[in-house]
Amino acid sequence: MKSVAIIGRSNVGKSTFFNRLVKKRISITQDISGVTRDRVSAEVKWRDLVFELIDTGGLTFKESGIEGSIHEQAEVAIEESDLILFVVDGSAEILGEDEKAASILRKSGKPVYLVINKMDRLTKEPELIYNFYKLGFDNIFQVSSEHGTGFDDMMKELYPVLKDGKKDREQTIKIAISGRPNAGKSSLVNAILGSNRTIVSSESGTTRDTISTKFTYNNSILELLDTAGIRKKARVNEDIEYYSVVRAIRAIRDSNIVVMVIDAQDGVREQDQKIAGLASDASKPIIICLNKIDLVSNSKELIDDIKEKLKFTHATVVKISALTGKGVKNLLEKIFVLHEENNKRISTGILNNVLREILIMHSPPTRKGKRVKIGYGTQVSVSPPTFIIFCNDPDLVHFSYLRRIENGLRKAFGFEGVNIRIRLRKG
Repeated sequence: MKSVAIIGRSNVGKSTFFNRLVKKRISITQDISGVTRDRVSAEVKWRDLVFELIDTGGLTFKESGIEGSIHEQAEVAIEESDLILFVVDGSAEILGEDEKAASILRKSGKPVYLVINKMDRLTKEPELIYNFYKLGFDNIFQVSSEHGTGFDDMMKELYPVLKDGKKDREQTIKIAISGRPNAGKSSLVNAILGSNRTIVSSESGTTRDTISTKFTYNNSILELLDTAGIRKKARVNEDIEYYSVVRAIRAIRDSNIVVMVIDAQDGVREQDQKIAGLASDASKPIIICLNKIDLVSNSKELIDDIKEKLKFTHATVVKISALTGKGVKNLLEKIFVLHEENNKRISTGILNNVLREILIMHSPPTRKGKRVKIGYGTQVSVSPPTFIIFCNDPDLVHFSYLRRIENGLRKAFGFEGVNIRIRLRKG
């Protein structure tokens, strides 16, 4: 699958352009310069064509701080892409930053297409359009990302260049990296990838979008969804923060596995419990990832405390140091274990043998003088493993008895770190 990078200075409408192409609101858009600070990628489907589209932070030419990191991110995207869409603002004059960006792109050796955005009327005066030819590119598109005009003509021209892009047919394991701001999520992503793909900064909340990055490990495709940190409600006082939290929640729901990063020095906070609740409500397998574990001495007591506070007695806990990379390989191996457990199927015969043993050890309850009679069970789905158990009267079964059945199933079949659904049906 080919990659296309969107490059340009801040506030030329790159994120709106990105969202228009992918037909979703993935990149955060707002009339504030520099809103997109990390790379965001998504698959674009047009007719029978599939390609990866990468949205980058606005190109700036400062040498230090987070702006310098953004420049590095854009350079990485240029290097890895097969084609570049250089976006400029058609409603403004050419600026020095546009000319500097054009100079970098001309030296890249990649095919570059100039996209003049914000052309709400495509019949602008010719001399205004000609000004953009000064940037040195022959292939020019005129579009309005806000209204969607010009996109069909652009895609028709790009189609022959990108038509050998193919959709990944292998199953992709989507992993949401979630947690409180500054718990070390982006550092963990970098440790996993082994390259500085997500901006790392000591500034809390540096990652404002959900950053999607695919990579291969053990001949499998994994996709990391590095989410914005979920803050206390009182601190979410800007629209940008609100949209970031919405995307973090959506990433958890869209993922196969949630890796919840907790700062071992801070332990569990209210926001951690909120994230755990979101993952649990979505029936997602959860790995509790204790970061900075090398800085604490009482790790066993800490793990017991975390499991108790998060109400995850069956949770998988992995101890890591994102800074040194310690424990990261173990984390990746656990991701595969949980993915297999979450997709495990138990044959009806074996399941009912175990169910009978559970019933012998824990007799069905009696309520209002009526005894519950359990017939048989069957697994109806995976991800999460879901079982239907038939009985004479589901209303007589207390949830505590279902918990005993769940514990019996876990003892017999494992299901490490994953949610189990047990539904009762009359029959």
